Amino acid sequence: MNPPRYYAVEQINGDVAVLLDDDRRPIAVPLNRLPRSTQQGALLAIPLDLSGTPSWSDARVDVAETRRRMQNVLQGAQQEIGA
Repeated sequence: MNPPRYYAVEQINGDVAVLLDDDRRPIAVPLNRLPRSTQQGALLAIPLDLSGTPSWSDARVDVAETRRRMQNVLQGAQQEIGA
């Protein structure tokens, strides 16, 4: 199995989640193929099969990585405003 790929939940439109990969490329995924706890702003760890295809049904919300990335964004914003 390959290491997971991370996708940020950019938005949820009805029954479709718009995810962004680390290169900020969007992909639309039916919400019912993702964890029930999926919400906007969350970071999903998506396992890849041997061919590199995302296994959406095995996705998990990575709370620790979500927090880490949000803290990085906050620190960057604070540095920009000189806080």
